[in-house]
Amino acid sequence: MLKLIFNTFSLQKNSLRRPTFKRVAVIIVVLPLLLLHIGWTHLFLFLDILFFPKFHLKSTEKAVFIVGVPRSGTSFLLNLMANDKANFTSFKLWELVFAPSIIQKKFWLGMAWVLDKIGFPFLQVLSFIDKLFFKKLKGIHDLGLQTFEEDELVYLYLFQSAYLMFIFPELEDIHRLLYPDNSDNLDKRVKQQQFYKSLIKRHLYVFNQNEDKYFLSKNPIHAIRLESLTTVFPEAKYLLLQRPLEKTIPSTISLNKHLYSLFCTLPIENPLRQKTIKMLIEWHQFIQNFDAKNDWQRLEIDFNNMVKSPFSEAEKIHHWLRLSLTDDYKNYLRKQVKFSKSYKSRHHYKRLTEAEISLLEN
Repeated sequence: MLKLIFNTFSLQKNSLRRPTFKRVAVIIVVLPLLLLHIGWTHLFLFLDILFFPKFHLKSTEKAVFIVGVPRSGTSFLLNLMANDKANFTSFKLWELVFAPSIIQKKFWLGMAWVLDKIGFPFLQVLSFIDKLFFKKLKGIHDLGLQTFEEDELVYLYLFQSAYLMFIFPELEDIHRLLYPDNSDNLDKRVKQQQFYKSLIKRHLYVFNQNEDKYFLSKNPIHAIRLESLTTVFPEAKYLLLQRPLEKTIPSTISLNKHLYSLFCTLPIENPLRQKTIKMLIEWHQFIQNFDAKNDWQRLEIDFNNMVKSPFSEAEKIHHWLRLSLTDDYKNYLRKQVKFSKSYKSRHHYKRLTEAEISLLEN
């Protein structure tokens, strides 16, 4: 931790950690708040053990993990499945950021109920906050406090999240977080997943009291935690997204460039382009190698089929999980079919060069 803080800035000319006014200002604000928030969250997680000790009894056998390299359609599939509220429950962004603990969940849910009763426009305020903070991501990765979201934020509370690469770019200690299952320290990896499991149980304690729903998770970075995940969640099922790398890589580069720009002053030429290409090729190879060597409960989902025929893909997944589609969910899927026929992405990005495409073929 201290080593990271000490290396927050670099005097090298082309470094992303150059102490520009923007980076200094952002780090001075963000880093103390992040550390304070992590400490505050762990306090409430400890209080959960005192006041709600039975949350540990919640079973995580009914869990479905959506995995695949970034920009392979994991967000699309999460929203497609999570809107079947009769069969699935999933983290939303507000919960991951402000309420990992049971006490925090109950506080914010209670606060929302009170504000609704007195006529306070709570949902309108949330919508305003979403537009204020997440407007620039619109069309790249739609984000909002009320949206279902990937749970990589969970690992931020251990200071072990790959998201830290955007705050501390170019550092080897952070680069290792992009390949967690390469670590020989299995005990450490299992402890991280046990922490993750405890947060899932807290979610289920509040939002799945009847234990009649699957917990649904989406996290592209879980693609390189498959060994650890399957060790701690041996009964879980996995939905494996398949999409050509020549489609996922340019989109990932574009998204990452935006995220880096939140904490760094980027040079005109993106110095991380080649590193991102190399990383995603390695992640893809890791998934293929794991799939070939392990007998795990997974169902492959083709991105193009999912986007063109969301109803059919949802039916296929439900059949695999031995679930029935409710009438409300069927109506939702019909709307998705109409939407998918008219949808055109607003996300524009630089395509791979012939030389970069050749890397994918090797």
